[in-house]
Amino acid sequence: MKFSAIVATVIVLAAFTESMAQELEFHPSLAVSEEFTDNVFNTVNDEEPEYITRVLPGFSLGYRAKALDVTARYTFDYRHYARGSRGDEITHSASAKGLLTVVENFFFIDASDDYRRVSLDVARDFTRESLFVNQSDLNVATISPYFLWHLGPRTTMRTGYRYVNTWYREPTGVDKTEHTGFVDLSRELGARLNLDAGYTFTRLDTKQTDYDRHQGFAGIRYEYAEGSTIRLQGGMTSFDFSDGSSFTGPFWNAGIIHVLDSLTFRADATVIYTEDPLRTATEERLYSGRVEKRFERGEGHVSFAYSELEDTITEEDITEKYTVGLGGGYEFTERFKSTIELGGERFSRDTSEDFPYRAFATVGLSYDLGDSFMVSLLYSHVSDFRHGSFDSPDFGAQTNRVMLEFRKVF
Repeated sequence: MKFSAIVATVIVLAAFTESMAQELEFHPSLAVSEEFTDNVFNTVNDEEPEYITRVLPGFSLGYRAKALDVTARYTFDYRHYARGSRGDEITHSASAKGLLTVVENFFFIDASDDYRRVSLDVARDFTRESLFVNQSDLNVATISPYFLWHLGPRTTMRTGYRYVNTWYREPTGVDKTEHTGFVDLSRELGARLNLDAGYTFTRLDTKQTDYDRHQGFAGIRYEYAEGSTIRLQGGMTSFDFSDGSSFTGPFWNAGIIHVLDSLTFRADATVIYTEDPLRTATEERLYSGRVEKRFERGEGHVSFAYSELEDTITEEDITEKYTVGLGGGYEFTERFKSTIELGGERFSRDTSEDFPYRAFATVGLSYDLGDSFMVSLLYSHVSDFRHGSFDSPDFGAQTNRVMLEFRKVF
């Protein structure tokens, strides 16, 4: 959290070095919403209804000058629980990015900050059914000075350093500090073919354990038709933990996007080391696909995903997850729009306390009243259940939420 002030200071000080030739956009906003939930604590067989009033003032900012580019969004979020199930609450959401050109076309400083509320369970998004259950405020601040070397008309090399500070409000969250040195190389072999390769060294410190990570990779990206691309990237990752243990394994990032008139097909297969609020290092193997169909006044899509999550330190499986979904949007008029999302998840965890199946649905309506004044209505449902048919499942927590919001952008 404290590193956010450093990021902000860098951006502000850089702005004072700029000439008067600049572009500035600033838009304040105000939203007021009322939510009804029939299960505010997301409990099983002990539901408690609640009415939640939220007041959300905020702003968006864009700043451009010769050597500085900044975008930022901020929302202050005040929540009042009318039935007293929880005390009044204040939180925030914010995102900011800044790029400072120190030496034109050679030396840059990239800085960003992201503050939001997230689920403490890396496999399950609790923000679908609650504003606070099993969640924490998260702040990730990053600053990265780097050099861009032009090794030829079609070859560039980037070398630099990246500092990342990850902070969780909840004590159970694992705060992290990362120091990373990196070098990557990119070469254009033609108008549609690119090669890339690189190496990173990361030193990560946490309250649980520390580690050194080495990662080398090489890859290719090819645009074989207008809007259609294929990418292949792979390499090895090595962890050396402070307790003397180590881990080495391959990683990859492969995918294809294929566009056919009004249809778009996507498929991905990746191995990444994902941010886990409760662990130092978590490996995720993710395989996913998505088909999108565009209509004259809307779009529809279907998707699927399979992921495996593993604790890199203990090499123990966290969970396997299957996800299916479908949804879309339709414009009744230019101002009146609708969205719908339906989906289900299946987790490998199956104990007396776990419900391995989860179904969710969200339906939304929005109407533009004009002059940047918007009203929206949202309904969502989430159900957990065990083995059984949909006719007679053994249900866990069930939550229904209805939200009405008025938003004005000035």
